[in-house]
Amino acid sequence: MRHPAQLFGLAIITALLITTIPATAYPLPTISVQAQSVPADRKAEADRLLRQGIQRFNISQFRGALQSWQEALTIYREIGVREAFPEESRAGEGTALGNLGAVYENLSRSKTLGRAG
Repeated sequence: MRHPAQLFGLAIITALLITTIPATAYPLPTISVQAQSVPADRKAEADRLLRQGIQRFNISQFRGALQSWQEALTIYREIGVREAFPEESRAGEGTALGNLGAVYENLSRSKTLGRAG
């Protein structure tokens, strides 16, 4: 369990990031993949879901983007994928998390304005 001061500090940092980072979906950096295996197939699926989420986000389908990025994040965090592609899975995980923050911000704005995407 985290100390209350740590949680407060984390909340402050999160609030600062939310208010200073534009709500934009960022693409996954291009990294060449040479291994062909089950983890490679899973990583390719996560990359596809990440791109699908970006497409949905760009046409204001925020809930669809949310679902795609959550699925991508789950795959990037799988042990086999993480072991086979440590850098790429971390990059994908970070991108998915950042994009989830953007979609939650947009959903919050939509709810405030009385419409949900």
